[in-house]
Amino acid sequence: MTILQEIAQRRQQRLDVEGFGLGVEIPHERLVPITPFMAKNGLICEVKRKSPRKGVINAQLDPVKQGALYKQSGAGNISVLTEEDYFGGSLADLIALKQAHPEVSVLRKDFLLHVEDIEVAYRCGADAFLLIAAMLEPQRLEEMFRRGVELGMTPLVEIHNEEELQSVAPLNPPVVGINCRDLKTFKLDRLMPLALMQKIQWPCKVVYESGIFYAEEARFVLSTGFSGILVGEGVVRKAGLAQELAQCFEEPTQDHYAVWKHIMAGKKPGRPLVKLCGLTRKEDVAAAVDAGADQLGIILAPSPRNDSLEFIASLDLEKFTRKDGSIIPRVGVVVLEHGQDVPQDIQKLLTQGHLQALQFHGKEEPSILRGYPGYKALRPKAAEDLQKIKDYGPQPVMLDAYRPGVAGGTGEQISRDDLQAAEQP
Repeated sequence: MTILQEIAQRRQQRLDVEGFGLGVEIPHERLVPITPFMAKNGLICEVKRKSPRKGVINAQLDPVKQGALYKQSGAGNISVLTEEDYFGGSLADLIALKQAHPEVSVLRKDFLLHVEDIEVAYRCGADAFLLIAAMLEPQRLEEMFRRGVELGMTPLVEIHNEEELQSVAPLNPPVVGINCRDLKTFKLDRLMPLALMQKIQWPCKVVYESGIFYAEEARFVLSTGFSGILVGEGVVRKAGLAQELAQCFEEPTQDHYAVWKHIMAGKKPGRPLVKLCGLTRKEDVAAAVDAGADQLGIILAPSPRNDSLEFIASLDLEKFTRKDGSIIPRVGVVVLEHGQDVPQDIQKLLTQGHLQALQFHGKEEPSILRGYPGYKALRPKAAEDLQKIKDYGPQPVMLDAYRPGVAGGTGEQISRDDLQAAEQP
């Protein structure tokens, strides 16, 4: 049994014993007006006491005070977890928060199973409600979706893969959530939402759920095309984070992060990202495109496979695209010294569109990743070197095998122990 199935089973057991009010006295009718969901901005901050993955986060959290903090910080929406056994929530939290802050848009976040759950959420003051496609049959999901819309509420329909996307597509939900945490295993895949978002074929707002713990991660997500972010543990643990995140919605997007949307556009479910590197002939580049590469590697550092700037500039961008027309990013591999900036001629290749990103393989400082599209290649010599991964975020880091005196390209395999230690929680 997956964690999601376990939670759903436990919730149904509670419903069988306690009814849809789950032991809470529910108002006979709604006492507050509907506040449109995601109208002010797309920041959704969560009232969350604990989780199956992290255990207790803040057992004494007061939903009214926490809601006031979020409102003062500029969050346009508040999510209230009402599931009791695994997240420490209650419908009483939702009622209290909405009555204290009626002008705030409130989402009921729970593992909802029945149409009656939607009606209870409405009477408790929820303006929006979560529907998790992974745990609902399409007919049941549609019934719950349409009942919520009839009541004037906004459904936030959560998906995690293409199969779920196809199952909800007939509804054309106006707000779609993509959770980077797999609710069946509770593991994070922070890039998966970037690939899935691009497969949505109807106009809607898309919310990135889970995995946000600091502002630069939010900037990364917003720069790749998401309309909103849902943040739980991070804003509960760090008092000032909600304000920092709200500010991100007022800033211009960071162009150097947008390349990850192109990298993930061709990502196939069930396989890792693939970059074919050291391409020195046009026919090899074309073969890599035909083979389905996610990135095309061009070496701009001392190497037997080093490419000239003229060769890179001669590549016709239109010929190196996927069948759906999306660009396959060409990534220039550079090896820089500490404090060295990217050479002007390579910067020119970026600005002219001959390169879309850089792979930094030298002694570059983390700050350089704030100014250029791309990522850091890290060669851990010892286990403690893996701690440097977070310094180069929010972009992913490529791990390469360490060999003294060699910047990379050895063909050696990194140890499985290092890979397991580097896995994000």
